[in-house]
Amino acid sequence: MAVGGLVLSLSSDAVSRRAAEELLRSDPRIEEGPREGLRLAVVATTDTLGQGHELCEALLAHPGIENLEVAYVAPEEERAAVVLHEGDE
Repeated sequence: MAVGGLVLSLSSDAVSRRAAEELLRSDPRIEEGPREGLRLAVVATTDTLGQGHELCEALLAHPGIENLEVAYVAPEEERAAVVLHEGDE
C-alpha cells in the first residue's frame, strides 16, 4: 500500500470545481483535508506506487483540477517503520 499527501489546485470555474469535488468525495482512495481558497489538501491511499501515479494522472486530467502538488509519498512499509520508530521513543 502507498500513501501520498497531495495539494490540489481547483478550478475557479464553479461547475468544473463542483464536478472535481464530487469526484474526490466519491473516490474511496481519497480523503479530503484542509482547504484554503481553491487549494485542497488530500491524502491518497493506493495498493501500489504505480496505482498512486495513475491516480495523480487521472486527477490532473480532470478539468476541475488545475494543478497537483505532491507533498509526501511513501510505500506502506516506510510508513509502518516510521510509526514503529516513533513508538520506540
